[in-house]
Amino acid sequence: MVNLFLSLDHKKFIKSLKANYFKGIRGKTVQKWRRFFTLSSDSFLRLYLKRTQLSAVELIYCFANASLTQRVLIYLLAKVRGLLDCVTVIFLNDRWVIRIRLTSSVEAERREDCRAFLNENGLPFCPPYAVALALKSLDGGSSPTTVMNRRHVVIVSHGAPRPEEIRYFQERFVSGLGYRPQSLV
Repeated sequence: MVNLFLSLDHKKFIKSLKANYFKGIRGKTVQKWRRFFTLSSDSFLRLYLKRTQLSAVELIYCFANASLTQRVLIYLLAKVRGLLDCVTVIFLNDRWVIRIRLTSSVEAERREDCRAFLNENGLPFCPPYAVALALKSLDGGSSPTTVMNRRHVVIVSHGAPRPEEIRYFQERFVSGLGYRPQSLV
């Protein structure tokens, strides 16, 4: 995103950006944010763009098997369908990973209900580097097939929650493998 602004007079743009960013901030908050003035222009611009984006709620959980993953997707379709921004399902050899992005307008009570349901069925998950890069590539607009080829991560579903894709993936995987591993039960 930083490269979009190369055609502008860089220093003037950053100066006006800093002035507008801090407009209306008074008292102790100014001291708290004063460290931004010591950042380089590119660092400040990246930080500004990151802070001004609408913050969506992102939940990443892992589940032991396919049936729990399907149960979560069915729950999401039934309870928070209108508030879903994107759901990504990734199969690792020993677990299933679901990343759920809710819109920023989701109410706190619904968000906590969703989080409680996810905690009952799975565990919060901090993705390894390869999975984090795959998720970032998907957010950047790359197709799931391209991301799978580049990052060597199995993306079962991306976009709206579709439990039938997990069932289809199970059938294809088991038919190619010849037996059903524990994580595909």
